[in-house]
Amino acid sequence: MAKQDIISRKEIEIVINTFYEKVKVDDAIGYMFASVDWNAHLPVMYNFWDNALFYTGHYSGNPMEKHQKAHAANPMTADHFKRWLALFEATINELLVEKMPTFSRKEREV
Repeated sequence: MAKQDIISRKEIEIVINTFYEKVKVDDAIGYMFASVDWNAHLPVMYNFWDNALFYTGHYSGNPMEKHQKAHAANPMTADHFKRWLALFEATINELLVEKMPTFSRKEREV
């Protein structure tokens, strides 16, 4: 089955929420996210991806600065980053191949 594109903010939120639920409990990298204020962080991530995918202008932060500070406090190795990417890819494959294609286009745009 072919992957579907993310077509709405609602889908971004589903992907981000599902991804971070995996990250939080992951044995390799979950501890790095233990002190994250999820109520503050998730809307920033929604805005980042909304802007990255749809050019909405909803995000104007500096992700490199934030990640440099996080890295200084808790260094991320290449293996950590590979794990982060693997979880992200698994989430995309799970949602955009297996689940979201079952929605009709009308349902997906709501």
